[in-house]
Amino acid sequence: MSGSTHNASDPPSKSLPLEIHAATRSYHTSLNRLITSRLPLCLPPCAWEASTYLHGISTFAEIYLTFESEWISIVSSTASTDVSLRAQNLLRAPYQPSLLRSARLKNDLSLLSHQYAKHERLLPLTNLTARIRTRIQSRPHTLLAYTWIMYLALFNGGRWIRAQLLSAANCTSHESFWPDGHSAEECLTFWHFDGDQDGEDIKNDFKTRFQAVAAQLSKEERQDVVGEAVEIFKMCGVIVEDLDQAFADQDGKEERRSVTPSSTALFMTEQLYGILTWICGLVWAAVNIMERGGGPAGHVMVSREEVGVERR
Repeated sequence: MSGSTHNASDPPSKSLPLEIHAATRSYHTSLNRLITSRLPLCLPPCAWEASTYLHGISTFAEIYLTFESEWISIVSSTASTDVSLRAQNLLRAPYQPSLLRSARLKNDLSLLSHQYAKHERLLPLTNLTARIRTRIQSRPHTLLAYTWIMYLALFNGGRWIRAQLLSAANCTSHESFWPDGHSAEECLTFWHFDGDQDGEDIKNDFKTRFQAVAAQLSKEERQDVVGEAVEIFKMCGVIVEDLDQAFADQDGKEERRSVTPSSTALFMTEQLYGILTWICGLVWAAVNIMERGGGPAGHVMVSREEVGVERR
């Protein structure tokens, strides 16, 4: 981590969220097209059960589980150097237990995995956990990039995605979309927030805390955070490429087992598109609202400081 301190005499020309937005803006349009064309393929009548969703959310969950684990470790550890003390102070300020998603993700994955244990989980070839951990441990302040991108996307686009998933549960011709004996709400706790404001109070508090921390960063630290934001989106691109290859390999195996081409094609369409959606969906949704000043029904209006990307 950089040991430099913030130079109050050289204030940044714009807020850190706007810097992140400017650096990642070129990724927006193609990612927007990618997700809007694929989200319906995860839901009835294209997908007949939530196993498609399980494949995607389990891969996407790895990012949350890893950076939140690192965050908790940093803020709860006993710092022994000036650098680590600075990292702790920076990362403790925006920390809120109400933000954390790991317990909810584990709950959802447990319910879904039990129902669809017969389905093979196809993981990307990239070791996300090791990569994220290495990057955060080398420069702890870059964890701020994960918090801003992942939580703002969840707050802004997550409600719309949640609405689409709940609509699948209410589709009268697909009552068994979710695991037997469990409601959609029980399987989708990741997308819900405590309190009666559906997360608006949590989001506003987080943004205030984040901006306060951003004001304390040195120029080099701000550049590190912005650079890590770009790397997060590049990482998603690598995941997509790895999944493409993984499903191509799976397709070949299915054909060698004499599965009919039409059956294989249906399996590939549902599973691949489903995973692509849940890896990138949150990121896209926040960007789509931000760029257009609005979005599909159910979206919440957000400011232009709330960032997202477009995949090339």
